[in-house]
Amino acid sequence: MEYLDKESMGYYERLIYEAVIDPEIIPAEIIPDNQRVRLIKNGDRKAVYKPVGVLAKELKRKPQTLRDWAKLLLIYSPDFYQHFKPRTAYNPYVQEWLKRINEYDLSEPSSAPRPQIIEDYIQLNATLYTFKTFTEELQNEYTTEATINAAKIIKVA
Repeated sequence: MEYLDKESMGYYERLIYEAVIDPEIIPAEIIPDNQRVRLIKNGDRKAVYKPVGVLAKELKRKPQTLRDWAKLLLIYSPDFYQHFKPRTAYNPYVQEWLKRINEYDLSEPSSAPRPQIIEDYIQLNATLYTFKTFTEELQNEYTTEATINAAKIIKVA
């Protein structure tokens, strides 16, 4: 398993690395003599990132629509530019933003003026949904799951 130097990674990459690849979960492998063995990983760091085409299929949108939304986010969001890289796979923060915009767009009536309502939504929510709130939501989700798992163990025992 390849371990990266944590000082060379950015904060976001460190957060993903620590959340996805947990060395305590992976059991020690027993390698037979003179045989090559592929180690089983708990997860791949690159699996968290999605290309625009894959995300477009999931959201049932055109890739150009997602790119247009990302351009609006670059204009209005104070910290989106730090996490968005054009022509590369989207990280979870960018994916979450695009999913939220998609859900909002689907909740609006079909007769609503599309480019304007999306721009208004992004403008109103850009200061509310920052990277800090995204990481807090992730941490709360993980602590809630751990609490639920601990509660199940206590009830079973």
